[in-house]
Formats: sequence, C-alpha cells, structure tokens
Amino acid sequence: MTGESEAAVRDLKAKPLWPLPPALMWVAFRQFDLVAERMAVAPSDACVAWTMLMVVNVLRDAPHLVAEPHFEKALRRELADGSIIATGLFNGNPQRTPLPRHEWEDLDFSSVRGDGSAALPRKHGAAALIMGGYWTGLRFPQADLIRVFRPYEPPTVTTGITDEEAQAFLRPKRAARGGFIPQDEGADILRDKYQIDRPRGRALTRALTGNTKTGPRGPRK
Repeated sequence: MTGESEAAVRDLKAKPLWPLPPALMWVAFRQFDLVAERMAVAPSDACVAWTMLMVVNVLRDAPHLVAEPHFEKALRRELADGSIIATGLFNGNPQRTPLPRHEWEDLDFSSVRGDGSAALPRKHGAAALIMGGYWTGLRFPQADLIRVFRPYEPPTVTTGITDEEAQAFLRPKRAARGGFIPQDEGADILRDKYQIDRPRGRALTRALTGNTKTGPRGPRK
C-alpha cells in the first residue's frame, strides 16, 4: 500500500462507530484496505445508492474480492438477530438511541435529507419523514462488525495475463479520464481486475501513459 492508503486504513480502524456506507462495504469486502480505498473517494454525502454501485462495480470486475454478494441482506439479518446493535436518531431527536432488533423486520436502509445512513419503515417509505418512525445518523460498532463478519482473505487468482492484455484493459480507462491515469490508480485497477501486484501495475501504467510521477498531475517537465 502507498502512504496515503496506509493512512486511510489507520483512519478507518481508529473510528469505533461507522456510518452505513463503510458498514455495508465491510460486510461485502471484509478487507480494511479495500473499504478504506473506496471510502477515500466517497462524496461527503455518500448514500446507499453510491455504496451499492461501488460494491457492484467490484463484483463485476473482480468477484473474488467480494466476500458477501448479498451484503445488505446479511447486515440486516444480523441486526434483526441482535448480533449487531446499531444506534441512531429517531424522528430527528438529537438523543442517540439503540435501534430495537425487532424494528429491522420493517426497516429499509435509505438516504434522506443528505444523510446517507438512514433507515425508513418499508410500509411508509419517504412518507415516514412526515408520518414518523424513521431513523437517521445510523452508526454501527466496528468491533461488532468485525466480530460477526470476520476479515476475508481473497483467493489468489493466477490469470497469466500479459503486459499487452493488461494495458489493453487500461486504455479505455485512460481515455475516460481524459487521456491520463495516475500510476497508483492504474495499479489499483489492475490489482482489482487481474490481481497484478502494485509494482508491476504501476510500471504498466507508467509505460502506457509515459508518466513518471505518481501524483494526479502527470509528469513534471
């Protein structure tokens, strides 16, 4: 990992309570580095839909990295069983309260009023914001998540991918980014897709772009 990646992992581990996006990602990936990398690029108002898209993208490009494809259902099941106790703000009340386990039988994860960590009654949906019975500011204990969903070591995938094949996969990614892709980003893409190690991934990206600098602005002249 790069220094920035290591710092992101340390920051993630230092937080005893996680909002919904990293909690869902943990259930899906169960790898600190992968969750930290995705959350490092998360918008400030990261919502459930954004989280789902991030996981689905990894599931599509590198399914071996996903420990639990049905991550949302798995988390809700453990909440309903009482194995994980989430807290939240009920009907906008500023007092943080544990969610009763039986309520999860009728709650759906949602995003409301700029809060990407909310839950709404299934029978009312967004109308619950008027009728009541909604939760915002959900927080999930990191210790409980790791205890129930233990860290996952993805299998090693040996594809025998050639340099030419790897760079062919990177070319449309580079084009979509305006003709340039940073070495570290290219290395992450190749790692997720083909399990190519970081030094080789960076070298392949550098050879493709002509970039000699790892940062986002390309080579210094």
